[in-house]
Amino acid sequence: MRRILKCDGVIVEKMNTEGKGEEATPADISEIKSYVDTNRTLTTPFDIIIVGKTAGLERTERQEKFLSWQEAGLSWWVEDMIGDPQEQVIERIRRGPPRLD
Repeated sequence: MRRILKCDGVIVEKMNTEGKGEEATPADISEIKSYVDTNRTLTTPFDIIIVGKTAGLERTERQEKFLSWQEAGLSWWVEDMIGDPQEQVIERIRRGPPRLD
């Protein structure tokens, strides 16, 4: 974590005690943001990025999910479309980014 203080941001990947990936939570993001805010001396912007899926969520579910991440300090959400059918990926891109209303 000390190394990221010299960078412009971090893409969060969480692992459990067995070394297997698991989904980060807004609480994890809050903890990272707090650490960075407390320890970073650079004055340039710092982004916290997460990769996740929202496919299949209703609009209100997406809104709630994104708001909780935003409140925690997340800068960027990258939609994970790896392995999705090409037609689904193209349609998702055509719709554009989700909006927080």
